[in-house]
Amino acid sequence: MGAGPSISKEQLERLEERGEFNANQLKKLHAGFVRRDMGEVVVVSDLYRIPEVKQQPLLSLAIQSVTPDDTGKTIVDSGDQPAEDVGPTIPFEEFASVMYTLSLSCPAARKTRFLFDIFDRDKSGFIEKPELVEIMSLLVGTHIEAPQIEEIVERIASHCDLVEIDGVAREQIFFPYFQTLVEEPSLLARLTLDLPT
Repeated sequence: MGAGPSISKEQLERLEERGEFNANQLKKLHAGFVRRDMGEVVVVSDLYRIPEVKQQPLLSLAIQSVTPDDTGKTIVDSGDQPAEDVGPTIPFEEFASVMYTLSLSCPAARKTRFLFDIFDRDKSGFIEKPELVEIMSLLVGTHIEAPQIEEIVERIASHCDLVEIDGVAREQIFFPYFQTLVEEPSLLARLTLDLPT
């Protein structure tokens, strides 16, 4: 990570207009994550070196959610050095937006929407029980046994909307109900990085 080129004045102005980060914060993010030989992208594997990402499964899911689905590799040819396969990359502007969403200063409503989008693995606009089981399993790890996770999911699903798909009624969590589930500040706190200002 780091040793990146300085951010262009145009890009800095464009990103500053979003109101997410100030110029100084953007310069620090850019310098800390954009590699000198890569242009305006961040290497996804570099993000897993952030201590909080290693410790919080929810932050890892957040990074996975913005990682390109294609497993295409970015090959860097640095002249006299052998080409390096660095894996997937994220454009810096998208990275800055995600970092803001994960920051302490991001409004809870935006963070909740981002969390919903992470849980909605198939991007259908709602969360189904299998997605909820998968996410819950990732979040609690080995702290809760699979039958207990199923029981929690069943309790949540009992309050969900029933939607008939191909003649089968399925429980689906839509965003308004999801908001009531994640009002607990400790859950949103798990989706937060303490970024230097």
